[in-house]
Amino acid sequence: MVPILLAAVAALALAVVWLAAAMRRRSRGFAYIRRKLDDIVAGDTAEQVLLHTGDRGLRELLVAVNRLLAAGSRTKAEYARKEAAQRTLLANLAHDLKTPLTVVLGVTETLTGDAPPDDRAERSRLAAKVHGKAEEMRGLMNRYFELAALEAGDRELPLGKLDAAEVCRSGMLFFYESIQAHGLEVAIDIPDRPLFALANDDAASRVLHNLLSNAIRYGGAGGIVGLAAREEGEFVAIEVWDRGQGIDERHRQLVFERLYTLEDSRNRAFQGSGLGLAIARSLAERMGGTLTLDSRPGERTSFTLRLKRM
Repeated sequence: MVPILLAAVAALALAVVWLAAAMRRRSRGFAYIRRKLDDIVAGDTAEQVLLHTGDRGLRELLVAVNRLLAAGSRTKAEYARKEAAQRTLLANLAHDLKTPLTVVLGVTETLTGDAPPDDRAERSRLAAKVHGKAEEMRGLMNRYFELAALEAGDRELPLGKLDAAEVCRSGMLFFYESIQAHGLEVAIDIPDRPLFALANDDAASRVLHNLLSNAIRYGGAGGIVGLAAREEGEFVAIEVWDRGQGIDERHRQLVFERLYTLEDSRNRAFQGSGLGLAIARSLAERMGGTLTLDSRPGERTSFTLRLKRM
């Protein structure tokens, strides 16, 4: 009996020693994690906490801590991106408003100056110019506030059963005269049967009209505008494509940003306000869909709206 008791006491003593050593290792692990977190916070870095340990509890804690650090880094990067986008937005908005405002001020100075034009026709022409530029500024502001309302979720967008094929046919019919006026070839691939999607009729038409308008205006050099509608798994896809100058890789992830325009976009003959695609993407996302871009400059540039099938 005594040897058994001695063996039990020895086993308990070993267990106590092992537990004490494990507690010391865990304490050192906790201390290391705390110091590392302090260094990361103080240095404002995107590091993670790395520690080789056999302690399952410590490993689970490290996984949770590193997930939190990664989420914090993503949030910080997104905040920085939005800050940069906001600065670009304000700069571009100021530029786009400044041009028509300068024209308005110049014309009004002419009309109200010491020697205003006596010719009634000339006064009417100048007044019409002021009116046109004022409409241009109002249109820009309306599009900006529409986008802000969409992103804030303030605009109702009820969804229902929509025949995407019929929307495509109506959209192409709407732009048919414009396509003819530009001397463009048309490539249509729309099935005769319905393609039902969960969407909003006005919003889907708005997105399609924006894409067709852009393809005609910016892709017309390729001589052709294409429109296709098809089923893709759980989605209905509407694709608008052209063979124009396209969009190079460094711009592809930015064209949907608010008021983002290409480098030569300050030439109004080439680019608009930079709000159209941002509004189109917001409308697509509000309908539970996506709007994506694929471009091989000079070969094929396509925008694809994907909506959930019904």
